[in-house]
Amino acid sequence: MAYGMINSMDVKIDKSGRIVVPKPLLDRLDLKSDMAHPTMVHVDELWVHQGTAPANAEWARVLEDVRDERLRTVGSD
Repeated sequence: MAYGMINSMDVKIDKSGRIVVPKPLLDRLDLKSDMAHPTMVHVDELWVHQGTAPANAEWARVLEDVRDERLRTVGSD
């Protein structure tokens, strides 16, 4: 498995080339492992999520919360 960091979040890529997304982000984006079709598409060298999210989602806050949670987890090891 390959490892990296994007915007202070650990990113893992498994043997099949799938990106392993941290659980807090999965929960906030309401992504499920049993979804019928992929919600991520490759557009102009970027991966774009095309799933649904709450209409009132504050994305900057969501990302900040996930980062803070990850930092607390790393700090407690």
